[in-house]
Amino acid sequence: QIPTGNYRCVSIVSHEGRSAEGGHYMGWAKFKDADGDVFKDDQWVRFNDDKVTQHDWKYVVDQLVGGRADTQIAYIVIYQKDKVPDGSIEEIVDEEMEMESNPEKKAKQ
Repeated sequence: QIPTGNYRCVSIVSHEGRSAEGGHYMGWAKFKDADGDVFKDDQWVRFNDDKVTQHDWKYVVDQLVGGRADTQIAYIVIYQKDKVPDGSIEEIVDEEMEMESNPEKKAKQ
């Protein structure tokens, strides 16, 4: 059995140009805290040769959707599996379902 889970996009290689024979590649990475352990939500870093700039997720999506000549597109997308807290997936799902069906318990959280 193949284990499944939740994954998050952590980096992207994009291509800007009309074809694979010409153009420019850039790297995008989700921004991490200084300790390198925790991703900062919604913050990304673009590596464009010697220029490194920080952007929010909306900007990244706007840049990488493609559809127009000479625009960038996401070429390679890299995902990282989310860590599952202690306990089985079934226990976590059961607990979430119980909180959804029991508003009093949810309010205490």
